Amino acid sequence: MAVNVLKKIFPLLDEKDIVRIHSKIGDKCNDFYFVEFLKATSCNIDDAYKLLKFDEELRSFLLKYILRFEIQVKSDFMSCLVKDTNDDSFWENKDNYIFRNEEEFNQLKIKIHDAFENLNIPYSQKDSFAVAYVISFGTFITIFKNIKPELKKNFIKKYTKKLFKKNDYKLLYKYFLCIRALRNRCAHGTHIVANSFVNQLNQYDFIKKEENVGKVPFNYSVLDLTLKYLVNMIYCHTEFKDKLIKLLERHETLYSRYGGKQSINPTIIDKINK
Repeated sequence: MAVNVLKKIFPLLDEKDIVRIHSKIGDKCNDFYFVEFLKATSCNIDDAYKLLKFDEELRSFLLKYILRFEIQVKSDFMSCLVKDTNDDSFWENKDNYIFRNEEEFNQLKIKIHDAFENLNIPYSQKDSFAVAYVISFGTFITIFKNIKPELKKNFIKKYTKKLFKKNDYKLLYKYFLCIRALRNRCAHGTHIVANSFVNQLNQYDFIKKEENVGKVPFNYSVLDLTLKYLVNMIYCHTEFKDKLIKLLERHETLYSRYGGKQSINPTIIDKINK
C-alpha cells in the first residue's frame, strides 16, 4: 500500500507515523486488514500489529474447535430426530416442517442436493447421517429453525440444560447464529479482537433481554457469551477450555491495555472460568 494512500486514510498522523505503518505492512496482500484493524482498535501502531498477530492466532484456534462443534451438533441433531421420528429420511418429509410455503422447503432440498454434489457423494446415499456430514452449519440452522417443535424438543433439552433455566428454542437458535457468525469471521479473516465484532451480531440484544431465561450476566459481551456457550457444550470441553485460556493468558498484558476498546476484554478469562 502506497504511503500517499495511507495519508488519506490517516489524515491526522504525521509523516513519521505514516512511514512506520508502511514499514509494518509493506505491500503485502493483507494491507487493508492491518489498516482497518488499526483504525478499529484505536491503539498505537506497534500494539496494533501485535494485536493483529494475536487475532490471527485466536481465529485459527477457534475455527478448529468450532468445526468440531458443528460436526457434533449436526450429528446429535440427526440422532435425536431419527430416534424421535423413527424415520431415517425425516428431513425429506415436508409435513415435519413449519415452512411458510412449499418454495422454502424446496429451496432446502436443493441446498442438500447441492451439498452432496459438491462433495461428489451419490445422492442415493442420502440417509440422515450423510446429510449431517455434507450440509453446512447454516443449512443445519435452517432445518433446526423450521422443523416442528415437538420433533426437536429432546435435542433442545440436550443443548440447553447446562446453561439455561428453560429448554428455550429461541435462545438456542440465537446462540447458533452467534456461533455461525464467529465461525465465518474466523474462516474469512475478519477481525475478532476489533470492537466492531460486538456491533455485527444482532442476536446479542435478544440474548441480553432473555436474561430471565438463561444465566446471562449483564456485563458479558457477545463474544464472552458465545465462547462460554462453546466451552460448556463442546464434547472436548476440557481440552478446548484449557487451550483457550492458555492462549488468552499469553496475550493478556497486551489486550488488557486496551480494555473496553475491543471485544477481548481484561475479564474474559474469569468469565470463561465461571
